[in-house]
Amino acid sequence: MKNLQNKSKVQSPSGQSHCGLIALLPVLFFISCAGNNSSQTVTSAALSSTAGLAPGVVTMAITPAQNLMPVQIGCGYVVNQPCVTVTICQPGSKTCQMIPNILLTTSASGLRINSSALTSLSLSQQQVAGQNLAECLPSSVGPSWGNVEIADVYLGGQKIANLPFQAWNNQDPEIPSGCASAHDSTSALGINGVLGIGFALQDCGASCASSQASGVYFTCANGICAPTSAPLNLQVQNPVSSASQDNNGVVLTFPTVPVSGSHSITGYLIFGIDTKTNNSASVGPNVIVTDTTGAFAASVGGQLMSTATIDPAVPSIMLQLPGSTATCAALQSAPNSLFACSDTSLSALLGSTQSTTPSNEIDFTAANAQGIFAALNPNLVYPSLVQSQTNNLTLGLPFFLGRTVFIGFQGAASPLGTGPYFAF
Repeated sequence: MKNLQNKSKVQSPSGQSHCGLIALLPVLFFISCAGNNSSQTVTSAALSSTAGLAPGVVTMAITPAQNLMPVQIGCGYVVNQPCVTVTICQPGSKTCQMIPNILLTTSASGLRINSSALTSLSLSQQQVAGQNLAECLPSSVGPSWGNVEIADVYLGGQKIANLPFQAWNNQDPEIPSGCASAHDSTSALGINGVLGIGFALQDCGASCASSQASGVYFTCANGICAPTSAPLNLQVQNPVSSASQDNNGVVLTFPTVPVSGSHSITGYLIFGIDTKTNNSASVGPNVIVTDTTGAFAASVGGQLMSTATIDPAVPSIMLQLPGSTATCAALQSAPNSLFACSDTSLSALLGSTQSTTPSNEIDFTAANAQGIFAALNPNLVYPSLVQSQTNNLTLGLPFFLGRTVFIGFQGAASPLGTGPYFAF
C-alpha cells in the first residue's frame, strides 16, 4: 500500500488538504497532492504548456486559434487521471483566469468548474424567462448543484464565445429539496472541474427542453428555486461542438506506456475530425456507433454485456473477469473492489449499439494491481490496470494509451460517418 503519510500536503481549491483514497463511481482513485495559488500573465501561445499551473488571473494576448490542447496524465492527483487546463474569460474581454487540473471525460458533455476556483471573474448568469438558471446535475454519486454562467472559454488556442457552463457547488440560491444531497465532488478529488467532451451536444438535451419533470434545471429568484424546462441553446453545452470550427468531434491520442508504468505522460486532445491535417480520418479505423450517452454493444468470454461504455476519466479497464484470473482487494481502504492481481491476457468484442453479435476484437493485458499500488511505486500512469465488474464493460484510460481514438458528436458528419460514434 502506498504510504500516504509521506506525501507533502497542499491546499485543494476549497482550502482543505486532500491525500488519500477516494471512491468515485465504481472505481478507485489514488489521490496525490500538488498545486499552489498564483497569478500569471501569459500569451495564448503559452497555453499549451501550462497544465501544472494553479488558478490565477491572467491578462491574455489573444492570437489565432489552434485546434489542439495537451492532456497530462499523472497530473499529481490520481492514478491514470487525464487533466487539462482551460482559460475562462469575461465575455468580450481579455480578463481571464487559467484553471488547471480539469478532469477530461467523454461520458458527459459540458464544462463544470468548481465555483471556489473562480476567484477573480465577474460572470453573468444564464437566464430563462428573465430568471437566473441553475442546475442540479444527477450522477451515480449524488447530485451536484450550481449556477449556469456564461464565459468566453479557451481550450488551448480555440475560443468558444459565450459558452454556458456550470459553476459547480455554487450554493448562493436555496438548494431545492430534490438536490439537497448535493456535494463537493471536485474538491474531494483535488480537481478544479470537469471538461465533458462526450457524444451529446448538451448535458441534458431534448428531455430538459420540453419538460421540467427531469428536475435538472431550475430558475431561481429571491433565494427560491423551482424546476424549469431549458431551451437547448441555454443548456450547458459541449464546448467543442459549440466552437465555430473543428466542431464535429474530437481526437484523443496518447503514447504507448510500458507495462511497468510511467510517472506521467502527455497526450493531445485535437478538435475536429478530418477538418485539419492533424485530425485526418483516412486511416480506416474500427467505427463503433453509440447512443448519445456513449453506450455500445460488447461481449466478453462469449457473453453479451448488459452495458458497455468508454471514458478516459475511468482509471482502469473494467469487465467481467474470467474465473481463471486471480483477483484481490489491492487497496486496503476498499476491500470490496476487486482488481486483476495476476498477469493475464484478456480480450473483448465490440459492436455498434443494439448489436447482438459484436465482432471488433480488442486485446489487452492485466497486470498485478498489488504491484501498481505498492508503497514505493512512484508511477501514476499504467496501461494494464484492470478491475472486476459484473456483466459490464468500461473502456477506461488504459484503452486510450498507445491509440488514437476518434469521438464523433451527435448528428455531426465526417468521413467516418454521422455521430454519435467512436473509432480507433
